[in-house]
Amino acid sequence: MTLSISSLHIYPVKSLQGITLQQATLTTQGLAFDRQWMVVDANGHFITQRQLPKMAQIRVCLTVDALVLEHANLPPFTVALYASTLTRESGLPLW
Repeated sequence: MTLSISSLHIYPVKSLQGITLQQATLTTQGLAFDRQWMVVDANGHFITQRQLPKMAQIRVCLTVDALVLEHANLPPFTVALYASTLTRESGLPLW
């Protein structure tokens, strides 16, 4: 039996569109930048497409140094990938 990968995708932000890749970097946590971010409300609760189905319309792009979120009706929103003030663990509850 021969196995092959027919397509490769990452989803940097939970519940937003994914990115199709030609190649990926494997880290100790999995594919680089896959499921690294989530959208939270003012109370710190994460939001998914279950609550806001239109989140599926938000495109996600990765540049050399930024995560860019785009929607047809809004200007792009850019987040630095390597900002020294960001922390990996937020302490936010999941589910």
